[in-house]
This record gives sequence, C-alpha cells and structure tokens, in this order.
Amino acid sequence: MSSDFAAARLNMVESQIRTADVTDLPLQDALRVVAREACVPAAKGYLAYADAEVEYAPGRWLMRPRDAAKLLQALQPRAGETALAIAAPYAAAVLEAMGLRVTRLEEGDLAAAPRGPFDLVVSEGAVARVPD
Repeated sequence: MSSDFAAARLNMVESQIRTADVTDLPLQDALRVVAREACVPAAKGYLAYADAEVEYAPGRWLMRPRDAAKLLQALQPRAGETALAIAAPYAAAVLEAMGLRVTRLEEGDLAAAPRGPFDLVVSEGAVARVPD
C-alpha cells in the first residue's frame, strides 16, 4: 500500500466522512482500510480520495466518498449480514471489510440478478426498473 494513498485515505475519513456526521465506528474503520484507489484505473488513482465522483469505467462513476459513506450509514450494515451491491465496487469492498457477505452485480440485466434474500441492497447506478 502506498503511504501517500494511506495518508489520503485517513485524511478522507477525517475531513470528508466524520465531518459529514458519519458516526458509525465500524463503517469509519472499514473506510480507513479499504483501498479506494483499487476501484479506479491506475491513471485516476490520484483522484480516488478527492471530494469528487470518479469515472472508473465508461459511463460508470464512483460516488463521492462522503455520499457513499452517508448511504452506507443509512443502511446500518452489520457483520454477518448479506448484501447485494449493484454497480457499487467501493461500497461492496467497504461492506466486505465490515464483515458482510456481499454478492456483486457489476453489469447486466437486473432481471437476472442473484436471488436473495439479502439484508440490504446498495446501488451506485441508475436502474430502469426495480427487480422483484
């Protein structure tokens, strides 16, 4: 792990996450260790911890760190739960670091989405229709 990325990660939690009233300690702990730069192309790694959305694939964007953290805190994830992460690579990695069992759906038709039950579902992409 690059010490520059590690420092940026800690700074992200202190300056973007905690200041946005993300108070869930297990979530903060996971955000401190998950390598957000691993979710973007190497050439965009320097943007991973910026207060910005980062395109990681054509037409696919990581949410701002603050927004992703607020979304995850609202879901109240807990170790041992199951989650479905739709077009949400960073959120999936954070949930895994928190001890959840995560099924990832990166692309494709939601009609073919894995069957639950899931304790929570997170999506960082738009959907045309909510699956049954």
